Amino acid sequence: GIAIANCPGADSAATAEFALTLMLSMERNVFDVGRTGSLMQFTGRSIGELRVGIIGLGDVGYNFARLLRGLEVPAVFYFSRTRHEAAEKALGITYLSKKELLSTCNVISVHTPRSAGVVLNAEDLALIPQGGLVINVSYPQAIDSFALLKEIRNGRLRAAFDFPPEGILDHARSISPGRFFWSNEYAGYNTSLALRIIGNMATASIINLLKKGTDKHLVNPEYHNFRNAQDTEDSI
Repeated sequence: GIAIANCPGADSAATAEFALTLMLSMERNVFDVGRTGSLMQFTGRSIGELRVGIIGLGDVGYNFARLLRGLEVPAVFYFSRTRHEAAEKALGITYLSKKELLSTCNVISVHTPRSAGVVLNAEDLALIPQGGLVINVSYPQAIDSFALLKEIRNGRLRAAFDFPPEGILDHARSISPGRFFWSNEYAGYNTSLALRIIGNMATASIINLLKKGTDKHLVNPEYHNFRNAQDTEDSI
């Protein structure tokens, strides 16, 4: 009998911004050439050298693509279970099959829902070119952590996560942050603007549920059945 509503898309821009922050920091190796590391010099890739592949073009993936195009990244590709032709025209991005995308891009950024399960397994990771960067601001299970760790240790790939890597944290601590960075906890959503948007959406949903009994962000409309049954029982 309890109504539940969510705030879809409220933090999508903030999370996309964090993915961009991770990408730029890793490509210029900020973590190893700064006070957190010991390198004196590192030759990174500039924006003009990047071929970015986005896996999943929901709210976060779309916003990430928008930011990339705003920075004039020359080549932005995406793979999604559903093709988004309107987004292709609006953003100037190109759809590729998953295999083509992984083989083509030197940056891969994952933006899929949890229902997608494992998005990048060992065979997928092996397709990414030498020196590739994997960004994951989605959920830990999206990538086979042990397969990724192997690729990082042998020097083929680098990665940055918006959360601690699941199952391999103790094994990964010895790797420099310039090769494998992760946030201590989810950080991508956490901007003052995103929190304000979330607060406004939640407040609007509460008001609608109290006044009308429903809301466009209601996720369990079956709660009405319980309420109706309870009202009937009370009247009897």
